[in-house]
Amino acid sequence: MSANTSPLRSGLICCASWCVALWLSINPSLSTADSELKFVETHNLRVLYYSPSEQFLVPPATQSLLSSLDKEYQLFGYVPSDKINVMLQDFSDMSQATTLVAPRNRIFMDVAPQSDPYEYTSAGDLFAWLSAHETASVALLDQASPDDERYRRWFHGKVSVHASYPESLFYYYLTTPRNSTPLWFPEGSAVFTETWMMGGLGRAQGGYDEMVFRAMVKEGAHFYDPLGLVSKGTEIDFETGADSYLYGTRFMNYLALTYDPAHLTDWWTRQAATYAYYATDFQRVFQRPLDDAWQDWIRWEQQFQRRNLEAVHQYPVTPFVDLTKGALGTVSRSFLSADGARLYAAVQDSGHISSLVEIRVHDGAVTRLHELMSPAGFKLTSLAYDPATETLFYTSNNANYRTLEAYDLGTHKARVLLKRARIGDIAFDSADRSLWGIRFNNGLAMLVKIPFPYNSWDTVHVFALGERPFDLDVSADGKLLSYSLARPGHSLSKPISEVRVVPVEALESGTPDQVFSLPGAVPERFVFSKDGHYLYGSSYYSGVSNIYRYDLKQQRMEAVTNTDVGFFNPLPVDDTRMIVQRFSSQGFVPTWVEIRPTTDIRAVSLLGDKVFEAHPELKSWLESPPSAVPLAGLNERSGAYHPLKEMTLESLIPVVQGYKQSVGGGFAAHFSDPMGFDSLALNASYSPDRALPAKERLHVTTDLKQGPWTLGAKWNGADFYDLFGPVRRSREGYSGYINYDRPLAFDPPSTMDFVVDLAYYGALDALPETQTVASPSQSLSTLAIGFRATDLRSSPGSVDYEAGHEWSVIAHAYGAAGEVTPSLQMEYHVGWPLALDHSSLWLRTAAVVAEGHVNSPLSNVYLGGFGNNYVDSRLYTGAQRYRGAMLSSMPGFEIGALNGRTLAKTMVEWCLPPIRFERVGSSGSYLKWARPEVFATVLETNIDNPMIRSSARNVGAQIDFRMITMNRFPMTLSIGVARGFGGEGAGKTEAMLSLLVL
Repeated sequence: MSANTSPLRSGLICCASWCVALWLSINPSLSTADSELKFVETHNLRVLYYSPSEQFLVPPATQSLLSSLDKEYQLFGYVPSDKINVMLQDFSDMSQATTLVAPRNRIFMDVAPQSDPYEYTSAGDLFAWLSAHETASVALLDQASPDDERYRRWFHGKVSVHASYPESLFYYYLTTPRNSTPLWFPEGSAVFTETWMMGGLGRAQGGYDEMVFRAMVKEGAHFYDPLGLVSKGTEIDFETGADSYLYGTRFMNYLALTYDPAHLTDWWTRQAATYAYYATDFQRVFQRPLDDAWQDWIRWEQQFQRRNLEAVHQYPVTPFVDLTKGALGTVSRSFLSADGARLYAAVQDSGHISSLVEIRVHDGAVTRLHELMSPAGFKLTSLAYDPATETLFYTSNNANYRTLEAYDLGTHKARVLLKRARIGDIAFDSADRSLWGIRFNNGLAMLVKIPFPYNSWDTVHVFALGERPFDLDVSADGKLLSYSLARPGHSLSKPISEVRVVPVEALESGTPDQVFSLPGAVPERFVFSKDGHYLYGSSYYSGVSNIYRYDLKQQRMEAVTNTDVGFFNPLPVDDTRMIVQRFSSQGFVPTWVEIRPTTDIRAVSLLGDKVFEAHPELKSWLESPPSAVPLAGLNERSGAYHPLKEMTLESLIPVVQGYKQSVGGGFAAHFSDPMGFDSLALNASYSPDRALPAKERLHVTTDLKQGPWTLGAKWNGADFYDLFGPVRRSREGYSGYINYDRPLAFDPPSTMDFVVDLAYYGALDALPETQTVASPSQSLSTLAIGFRATDLRSSPGSVDYEAGHEWSVIAHAYGAAGEVTPSLQMEYHVGWPLALDHSSLWLRTAAVVAEGHVNSPLSNVYLGGFGNNYVDSRLYTGAQRYRGAMLSSMPGFEIGALNGRTLAKTMVEWCLPPIRFERVGSSGSYLKWARPEVFATVLETNIDNPMIRSSARNVGAQIDFRMITMNRFPMTLSIGVARGFGGEGAGKTEAMLSLLVL
């Protein structure tokens, strides 16, 4: 190292070297995904998978998809507009799928076995069920009328919404109008279709949905209309987004009963002479406004559920005493402490971050013990308890690869036992202090044992593909293990659900000692009594979820409750009483009930049964068994999948752009591979403004994204949002850049990325990031290398992150005229939830230290203003620009008015609870909420030079109004005001008005 090398330059060299070394140690090769990713292609279908680990899943998945598509052709006349691309992926321990129809038909299907309790999802064959639901969604959203097909030809494909071009919203609607519907429409349609394609197996005929509306009627709960459902209901109810499925499915069932299934398919099917907007087309089919029919359904539902409640009450209903003062939202399995004084569980409700909790038995007081990372579904977490050591075992990151952790109730400390082990449904064995669990991998489930001290596991049994074990329990003496098992039956509509009880000593033989079931229902959460004589669990056997017990000696099942809504998760305390979770419209309530065997149980009516009785033609909706689909000869193409080689034009659209003070028009072309892994965007526009020099009238931008790499180039780069200053991002000249963004840690919500940005600018007039500062050189290069990390959390129904932290450390350098000007930029933000629901306090800090002459533009950071345009995009850090652009914004000062070679900035921000709206707008465009924020900032610049050191401060407030347009796309109207102080007298009062459109 030379003697004149500065400490900053040395530090930056060390930082960059460390970044590269760490990246190389974690990423020995740039990419191995392409060599492992393969595909199989038929006439209408392309299935992608990782080989060899997922190859055995391809035949059953392909057969299920083809069988479903064949039935949807029969029902809806649906022929895919382009191949349906399906990605089989094992990236999560939750069985789930995501469907997109623009710009291409894409289904991302997680292959983990299902794990939702309460019969919330189908107990049938996983691939058959997912295929029926997701292909139904594709059929109903992709199907095109002659008008839609004409627009698709005009734009050379279906147009997806691009934030850079807000006009793409209009083209999106023209090419896929049924994709602009509220979520309850496609999900309700898909659930109804899936249920009858599976022969009546599904939520349209399930006990959970019946229970929800029965509870609402019993408690006099509010029923949402279509507008209130999407604007408020799916935000504040404890089930949040699940309400779209609940209401949508129920409304479709009602329409099928009141009219017939043919009316439904007429409404769903997009053909000639149908209306693009779903609500207008509803009136065509049903001859009345949708809102009126919805109110008819609510009145019918209330009468229907009152009759069900009256039927249950013909026999004595089990009395109960609530343990807590109200519902706790979603609640996991619970355990009673050794002394019986405390109940332990995990809970999740609107306004609070999910936590492990302690509930005092004598008064129901709830104490939050420890935050639960990434709860998943209605199970939240898998929980087990060791009363001898007062230890709770639980799974975190449940929506990804589950991690096994332990929480010491004495020290209140948590520790990780097995990270990303993918083990859930854990049960504690007190005989040897081991844990039992179910592990997922590549679509298979396996029974594992985790011996003390819980740093490894042993695989005891691997279940066959399609078999789904769940709800493990171990008897108090450690001799018996029980679990529920769902597996395919002899037909799609007849899956088998049973409880198996196995002597631990006989596990290696794989032969169950006892098997019992409740015909037509799924036995759930069966647990041993303390003496080991009984297993207690719940089932919708009568249509209502009651508690049943199985006598292991007599091999006899009997009901021990008769409730009118639903009891779940029994925890037998002794021979006479137990704690159950009582369902209410606000969530689950821990409740005391007595154990009283009874035969006095009256079954309730199910809407799905009534629909089938009235319309037996639904029997014809049953799809053929997937195994009946012959695969031989169907494959048109197969092999390794290389996204770059598969890229084709997806759309070509006209666009409008702004350049300096001028307006230009042109076209944007988008290319992508069928699955959307790689993409190429190319746009060109022309500004006819004669005030511009001729060389600046043409604007060209191109971006290629391939894996972690992005390559781009610009010629007089233009930007739509420059039409609505004051912030202008268009720049004279040409530039090229390379960006590399590689995840080093991906365990949501915790992530860390390694990032590199290299750019070159020529014929430049202003600094790339500072419009008010002229560039000291027409040729300029920049390099940024470093890390960005996030660990942010929020509660159900939140409008923003409410806790956690994020940070970045970036080494930056300018290169101009043979000189290098380095700097180091650091940010750290941390937040805490407050007692008020959805309110949080944040401390945001940033610091920069740079080299170079104090007056050099390349050595200084320039700040000022809110940073919002009057019309803006979330491409540029969102609506709260004052917080998201810490190193460029400073409300209360002109843009670029403050600068410093070194600086430190601290902001305190209070995010207040949102104000919810239920009936502001229409069903297609509406207001959801308003959320105020207040903030105060202190900025110190040129800290290292007392002669020019300066201070600036501000206080400000902003209120954001969240609107939804076209039922799917959020927009935010922001109004802000700030007062700046100091900054050598540059402070002023600044007002801000901005509409964030995309």
